[in-house]
Amino acid sequence: MARQATLPAGRASRVPSISQYIQESRAELRKVTWPTREETTQLTGAVITMVVAIAAFLYFVDSALSSIVQKLTGI
Repeated sequence: MARQATLPAGRASRVPSISQYIQESRAELRKVTWPTREETTQLTGAVITMVVAIAAFLYFVDSALSSIVQKLTGI
């Protein structure tokens, strides 16, 4: 039969309950400095711009390398 693990004295009282976890999480979220709508819009635009730029760069590099490979292999 399997042995039960024993907790050190006082250990059980330090295990937080789910409701305590939720309360502490909400308290921490209240401390967060959330970005304004304008900051969020600007940063989203910057991310989209960078994604499009990197995608275009990779497309052109892929096309160039594909063309080179086709010329080398004679396909």
